[in-house]
Amino acid sequence: MSAATPPAAQPLGSAPHRARRILVFAALALLLFVVQFARAMNRDLDPDEHQFVTPPALLAQFHLRPYIDYPYFHMPDLVLIYAGLTGWTSWKLLAARTISAIAGTTTIALLFATTHRWLAPSKRTSTPLHSAFCIPHSAFALPLLYASSRLFTYTSGWAWNHDTAVLAATAAVLLQLRGQRKNSLELLALAGFFAGLAIGIRLSFAFMIFPMALALLLADSPLSTKRRILALAIAITMALLALLPAIVLAIISPTRFYFGNLGYASLSTAYYRTWNTHGMTIVGKIGQSLQKFVSGPADAILFLGTIAAVFIWLRNYRIWSRILHHQFLFLLGVLLALWIGVMGPTPIQPQYNYMLLPIMALLIITALAASPPLSKSIRCITLAAAIATAIYATIAWYGPALLALPTPSRWKPVQQHRLAEWIAANTDPAARILTIEPTIPLEARRAVYPQYATGRFVLLVTPFQPAAQRTEFGMVGKTEIPAMLASDPPDAVFIHIQEKKQNQVDQPFIDYATQHNYRPLLSPDHHYKLWLRP
Repeated sequence: MSAATPPAAQPLGSAPHRARRILVFAALALLLFVVQFARAMNRDLDPDEHQFVTPPALLAQFHLRPYIDYPYFHMPDLVLIYAGLTGWTSWKLLAARTISAIAGTTTIALLFATTHRWLAPSKRTSTPLHSAFCIPHSAFALPLLYASSRLFTYTSGWAWNHDTAVLAATAAVLLQLRGQRKNSLELLALAGFFAGLAIGIRLSFAFMIFPMALALLLADSPLSTKRRILALAIAITMALLALLPAIVLAIISPTRFYFGNLGYASLSTAYYRTWNTHGMTIVGKIGQSLQKFVSGPADAILFLGTIAAVFIWLRNYRIWSRILHHQFLFLLGVLLALWIGVMGPTPIQPQYNYMLLPIMALLIITALAASPPLSKSIRCITLAAAIATAIYATIAWYGPALLALPTPSRWKPVQQHRLAEWIAANTDPAARILTIEPTIPLEARRAVYPQYATGRFVLLVTPFQPAAQRTEFGMVGKTEIPAMLASDPPDAVFIHIQEKKQNQVDQPFIDYATQHNYRPLLSPDHHYKLWLRP
């Protein structure tokens, strides 16, 4: 491919070759899903998962709405997605993690398909033996690095809001690039929808709309000026459509919606300051963000590859085609916009940097596509590094999960469901259970206190909130618990036993149960206690 040839202009090959390629792609996607599903099924329950699994169950089973009927601290689109996809089953955690595994797999598949399209050689030439292997298989390199990175293996597979938001954002970027090249309003409309969906799932993606809008108006494209303006209007409309749940809830309860998405962050920051956590200043946050990219070999390769791609662009952009030059600028703008989103929360958590990985991979692919001689010389090195990191990731992260895959009884969501069945066997169907582990009783089809739909977070931050604000935003902290339970006593209290009692966030629940002579039962796995009302 010459420097002036855009990726889209590469030949797709004969029909039999395309059919064979589709079969190979489908087989690889299935294999990727099996690996991701195995990892998702063999991760311990993370306390953060309650805030993403419980609200959809409350909506589907009890018609309770986030912000309005209980405090909620994220954008609401994932609540509706999970409610629609998992509301019919009592296996809440298993279903939510399966969706995350599908989203993570699909993102990898998109990267593989894009790499293959953008880096496919335009014609066969005689090459050395090592290049004859490396060049046809180099499309595996960056997707392998992505799947092997510690940021990915740490974040993907939990029932969080990262996998789905990252997939939506990656799809939006790729659809816009393709829509601009193809002069397609339909693809650009879909790009707007998926960008809105990413923001509606996780607010950290909000700034990506600016480089998307600028690229649509200014980037090299067959779109005429009038058609660019029309495409932007359609994209904005579709983004607002994806954001409709957030818009409706913001209209119904503007103060609680604002607090849940922006105001709560200051309380979280105040809580973490009591830990003397590093990364509370902008300099510290930048340092923590950079530190995450040396947490594993694949992360370091992607980070250094991104820096190298920027260096290549700075040196050679004058000889690049306008399409590739503008494409690189667009991706760089998206990366910077997402990085601002990463820097927003305080302190930086490891999973926040995950959203940067797909765009970093696309920047590297673009630089390689624009520099064929350079890309040929480094593909073997990149592929070898990707294979090495994949072997490392399989041993360290995927291997144990794959070994446990043939035994569903060992899957963590299955173990949780057995615990839910134990709760169901020991409580009345109409029982209401007080807990900051609400996902488990909800799998037992038991009611919980929606005040703690997000799990532990309300109890963690209410000490830093004035009493008037707690009342205004429905935040029931330690001081409000006695009054709440006096008028609405629980039928049972469900507690996760922790080793250090002084760190027991839900100690007020234990105190209430013991003071009111609730009868304790130890769970079969010895990890939980269920206090039953006398």
